[in-house]
Amino acid sequence: MKLLCILPVLLLACVEPAASSLRRYDSIFSFGDSLADTGNDIVVFAANSLVTPAAQPPYGMTFFGRPTGRNSNGRLIIDFIGTFRRGANFAVAGATALDASFFRDIPGVGQFVLNSSSSVQLRWFDSLNKVVIKQGATTVVVPGIPPLGCTPPNLFFFPSADPAGYENSTGCLKDLNEIAVHHNSLLQESLKNVRRNHPNARVIYADFFTPVIQMVESPDKFGLTRDVLRCCCGGGGKYNFNISAGCGMPGATVCQDPSAYLFWDGHLTEEAYRYIAKGWLNSIDNLEF
Repeated sequence: MKLLCILPVLLLACVEPAASSLRRYDSIFSFGDSLADTGNDIVVFAANSLVTPAAQPPYGMTFFGRPTGRNSNGRLIIDFIGTFRRGANFAVAGATALDASFFRDIPGVGQFVLNSSSSVQLRWFDSLNKVVIKQGATTVVVPGIPPLGCTPPNLFFFPSADPAGYENSTGCLKDLNEIAVHHNSLLQESLKNVRRNHPNARVIYADFFTPVIQMVESPDKFGLTRDVLRCCCGGGGKYNFNISAGCGMPGATVCQDPSAYLFWDGHLTEEAYRYIAKGWLNSIDNLEF
């Protein structure tokens, strides 16, 4: 049997095609952080005597009608990619690429980094590795990262004192968006080496940056509010992002129509994830290189 593996910076899914002429898949294994976490944060945070805001209303209000641990008003990209009838989702909100030990001595940071990094998640998955590898992972989808300079948390934490630090057309931070573009460029170059080293595997780059920047640049086209960098759910301020009154916390408010917003709480809304997932699914179905 052939396997499809989706390997973004924040998500890894291995998907097994069903016997059909169509590209259908019936098992998924997902790794990552809050962009892919469908509820593990509730368990992992509780085990560390912490509470995730995503376990409180109004999270989940749009699709599920209740909080599920997803950091959104509804479904995530992985929910639109497929369901977990077979497979497992190991993603945990707040997970890092580097192990927690790397952050231990960083003031104000180390205490909040949980032992759920990508390598830890891979160890959780290790017991399944033998089964998956025997099936033969032949298609790998590797998404890039979104425009970091457009996210409300980054706009809040890293404001520019110089107006020239913001893009005129979007209001996003230039430097952070340039970092994202550079990262994605290097990633795509690296994928060329992966393809050369694994000629029997299909390696697909899934674009995370372009669909988000499209929605930022042309919110009207997507039915989004013109104040597109503002969160639907938050505690006030220019971007409706406030760490002292985050979404799900006392003092926060929520918009009436999340589908008109790009950002939920700093993460994306279900409507935004739906649009991004559509592009990824097209790439997977067309097996673009």
